[in-house]
Amino acid sequence: MFQRVDEEPTPMSLAEAHELGYEFDLTEGRLVFRATYGQPDSFCTEVNSVPVEAAHVTLFSRQHWVVLMVDLVAACSTDKGSYDDSGYMMWRTPEVLHPIISGIHETLFNIGINSDLVEPTVAEERGYIVEKDNGTVQISIPYTTEGGYRKVIMH
Repeated sequence: MFQRVDEEPTPMSLAEAHELGYEFDLTEGRLVFRATYGQPDSFCTEVNSVPVEAAHVTLFSRQHWVVLMVDLVAACSTDKGSYDDSGYMMWRTPEVLHPIISGIHETLFNIGINSDLVEPTVAEERGYIVEKDNGTVQISIPYTTEGGYRKVIMH
């Protein structure tokens, strides 16, 4: 069932959800839920003054007398980013992307480029900055960083 704020839950089979572009995957010890941006059952909200798009799903499974219910959220910051005069491009993301995630936890952030994790010492040498402040993480990358390129669009 897909859940949106102040609306009745929308029941849907896994096959229907898959046809709409949602992905559910069960691996050893992990249930994965993925969704692309702009899905019809997603919603936009703000967390710590940062725009976030999220999809909230409750997954039901029944086998004989056992019913399993799992609450899942796929969420991603939609912060457009900014550029400042010091030569950095910056993006913000909430440390916790959705209020359903509660309790004491620790979040670890690392930087990856082209799907490759950048070692913390290399990130520091390149001038990458990851700062946490009041539940918000700001990522700053130098405008002239290695591997970067500029793209100009004129109308």
